[in-house]
Amino acid sequence: MSFFIARAGFTRFFVAMIFDAYSQKDLTWDKEAIAYRYPTGKKVSQPELFKIIDRERQSLAKRLDDNLGKAIAGSISLEDWQRSTALLIKDAHIGMARLGRGGKDNTFAYHYLQVGNHLRTIEYPALRRFASDLREGKLSEKQARDRMSKYALATKASFEKANLTLREQSGQHYGRRRLGNCKNHCQPCIGYSLQGWLPLSQVVPPGVDCLCGGRCCCSVETRKFPPIEAR
Repeated sequence: MSFFIARAGFTRFFVAMIFDAYSQKDLTWDKEAIAYRYPTGKKVSQPELFKIIDRERQSLAKRLDDNLGKAIAGSISLEDWQRSTALLIKDAHIGMARLGRGGKDNTFAYHYLQVGNHLRTIEYPALRRFASDLREGKLSEKQARDRMSKYALATKASFEKANLTLREQSGQHYGRRRLGNCKNHCQPCIGYSLQGWLPLSQVVPPGVDCLCGGRCCCSVETRKFPPIEAR
């Protein structure tokens, strides 16, 4: 009996390793189910999708850190570092928006405009300040690398924004913020969760306008009609 239990455990572990190897480019969008599917045909659950997002962010963090290392070592200029970093961040935010929308074919001008506005008003100004602080020697190497890692985490906000537009398009017109499993929640996130059900366009996406930033673990619950108490 113990042999079969051990074998079943190994099988589950092996299957989990296979699914953990998949990336964003391996997924196929199922318009009817409004969900992604693995190459095997299995539907991708939300927790599994978030694992893929985390792996994408970890990969981006590694590339950003390597690029920063070149600037710290002096092998590239700060100007070249800033330019190449901005491109990496831009591509990552576009990729996250497409993931939130169900793929490139389901992502349109409005969604790219959303990403562009976020980059122009949030990411690029922050990157310019980062470059200025590096130039003036205000950051230790540890501080610089820690600051750089936050840019990778922040890309999930573009997924969340785009995903809410997809849900509204599919008929989910109301939503409410739900606190996640984080040990500590920032005050803005607590405030958003207390707002209750709102028209989906008024719901603040997780990771946006909060102190958690890219580490926000909140979610948005959606529904087609407002709850009875809100009618």
